[in-house]
Amino acid sequence: MGWPQKIAINILLSVVIISAAAAQIRNAHFKIHDRGNLWETMKDDGTIGAPNAMDRYQTYPSMDWPGGPHELRKDEQRSYMVAAGVWIGGRHAGGNLFFTENGPFDRVDRGVFKEITKKENFIDSPTYNPNEAEQLITAEWITTENIRCRRLSRSWSFRGLNNFIILEYTFTNNNPNSVSDVYFGFPALIRPNYQDFVVHNGWGDSEDRADDMVGYDTSRALLYAFD
Repeated sequence: MGWPQKIAINILLSVVIISAAAAQIRNAHFKIHDRGNLWETMKDDGTIGAPNAMDRYQTYPSMDWPGGPHELRKDEQRSYMVAAGVWIGGRHAGGNLFFTENGPFDRVDRGVFKEITKKENFIDSPTYNPNEAEQLITAEWITTENIRCRRLSRSWSFRGLNNFIILEYTFTNNNPNSVSDVYFGFPALIRPNYQDFVVHNGWGDSEDRADDMVGYDTSRALLYAFD
């Protein structure tokens, strides 16, 4: 079945319930969700998390709960995720397979990236919209396979709404012909945080780590980290 039109996908990102392209050498631009208890770094290249996921001393939020401040020393981090990203695979009209990878590892598709934007919608603003989130961050990019991607993330500070971030993805086929057998993947490298080790100053580290886990709840189809 062909896919000539637009597809929208919603994802809920929570602290305990989550949820072959050429390498790209580029420093991604980013904005930070810092309104609720859960803080996250949203990047313009489709990836999510600390700007350099492999640098242990990079301290921007990466599913930090409770969040803040914007930059932490390594031993203060409360990150429950290394990084997240988007994978897209399918077939072109001629039958050729394609695959693009935007994170969560070092490989990022050499696409075209638009400027990432952050909009605030606070209750004391004259333009406040009660039907919208308090923070909205929008990233748009076009892959090398001519798939347009738009990620809109939303966060709130209100009680009952302040422990998750909602991600809405919209994908549009910009190719002149339909593509088929298209699959979307949203890999997330979640993990327990570092606070057990810090609180005990490294003593009894094996016991601290023994109760840390990442698991999958089959009844809810949810990935989670337990610390």
